[in-house]
Amino acid sequence: MVDDKNNVKDEPPIDYGFADLAKDIRIFLKPYYLKFFLSTLLRFSGEIVWLYPAWALGQMTDFLTGYSAGQPMTYFWQLMGVWAAVAVYYFISRELSKYYSLEIAERTALDARIMSMRHLFALDLAWHEKENSGNKMKRIDNGADGLNQIVRTYFENLIEASVSIVGVVLILFSLDWKLSVGLWVFILSYYSLSYLFTRRASAQARLVHQREEEVEGESFESLSNIQTIKAMGIGNSVSVRLSKSIEGLMAEIKKRIIYFRAREAFLNNYAIVVRLVAIAYIGYGIYQGRFEVGVLVMFYAYFDRIVRATMEMSTITNTLFIQTVAVGRMMDILKVEPTIEVSGKKPMKSDWKVIKVKNLSFSYKDRLVLKNVSFVIGRC
Repeated sequence: MVDDKNNVKDEPPIDYGFADLAKDIRIFLKPYYLKFFLSTLLRFSGEIVWLYPAWALGQMTDFLTGYSAGQPMTYFWQLMGVWAAVAVYYFISRELSKYYSLEIAERTALDARIMSMRHLFALDLAWHEKENSGNKMKRIDNGADGLNQIVRTYFENLIEASVSIVGVVLILFSLDWKLSVGLWVFILSYYSLSYLFTRRASAQARLVHQREEEVEGESFESLSNIQTIKAMGIGNSVSVRLSKSIEGLMAEIKKRIIYFRAREAFLNNYAIVVRLVAIAYIGYGIYQGRFEVGVLVMFYAYFDRIVRATMEMSTITNTLFIQTVAVGRMMDILKVEPTIEVSGKKPMKSDWKVIKVKNLSFSYKDRLVLKNVSFVIGRC
């Protein structure tokens, strides 16, 4: 909402959490359950088999470091053959999953828009007057886009990150439990730090959402009343007001960018430090004869995947924070119960003589337009 000085007032937090979000997403996904589960299966199986290349690379390194001229290369070519088959399956399953998942994401967003518009048509005029049309449309757009982003995030980030974290930790545990435990400590600490940084950034993102709705609302109302603006010659003053609103929006967007970039810079440097420590540990293990050289190669490849997966998990958290707010604001509209309106017309008697209006008052939002107006209309 906006006060008389064109400053945004923070709206009270919505009563809408992750449990509410999960319940509502199930409703929107229900018509597409079959495609949803098929796409999940394809992406999940593809990510599992794609754990193979890094392991195979380590095995090849060990084989070649101990290779002598004239020895058979059978094991090497077996690793290569399986790698080729895995690559084919991975990319086919990935593309098929993307095809179905993108269709589901777009479809749920469109369904949300249609459902919201139908509900708006059922609401009474008194409710509509509480908020301008531009604000309502922006809330619906943000909510529908939020559903789209959440479904995309599930398929493109959550499945891959989950398989990577669990799979890599188990593989490294089979080699050295200390390395596996250390990796778990890194994952949990990285995620916790990301969560702390994300809280402030997400609060700023919510404020940007509010600002965007206000700017969209003012722009929409200005265009809807273009004839009045031109007739009264107030185009310049309206433009000045819109410019001030946009400047305020841009200031909040800059803050959001700073918060998120500071978060990324800190986390990236933390990951670099942990990587170097782990490489030093494995290098010392190779020196002591506890590890083969292939373990270092394997770990380096897997660590990239772990860092990417943990970043994705923090991105998922960030996306859920932001899009839960957007979807919740849209669902607030859908939760409004329609009321019965008394509207339409009543037939006038053909022989009427006089129409009397007494103490008529009318207000538009909080502004009183008519107060205790009385008049009499006589038939000519």
